[in-house]
Amino acid sequence: MPLKDTWVLWEQAVPPNDGKGTAFADSVKEVVPFKTAQEFWSIWNGVPQPSELLENKRITRETGGTVAAIDAIMIFKKGVRPEWEDPLNATGGHFQVQLKANIGGLQIDEYWNNIVLGMAAS
Repeated sequence: MPLKDTWVLWEQAVPPNDGKGTAFADSVKEVVPFKTAQEFWSIWNGVPQPSELLENKRITRETGGTVAAIDAIMIFKKGVRPEWEDPLNATGGHFQVQLKANIGGLQIDEYWNNIVLGMAAS
């Protein structure tokens, strides 16, 4: 089942504390695109839920023998980089939801999944 748009899952690694001042653009990486509901679910089933982060679990990726902590997971339409400097974001906005941990991890996971599903399906 095709989606209206092709989407890309991105991740942002925690910059190394090497004193070099890693730029944001260098800390984000395109992970995988998806354009069908089936591709979405095959990817999404492997993405950690926010409740796992409340349990102090970290997402990590090993690249070239170096392990990096993943600080953020983002979904953008294909062709749009997750940075303000991208021309397609020039007139965009910022959507942020802040939830208190005491509402419970399962409720936070439900909100997160509903937002992502609604966005990808629109």
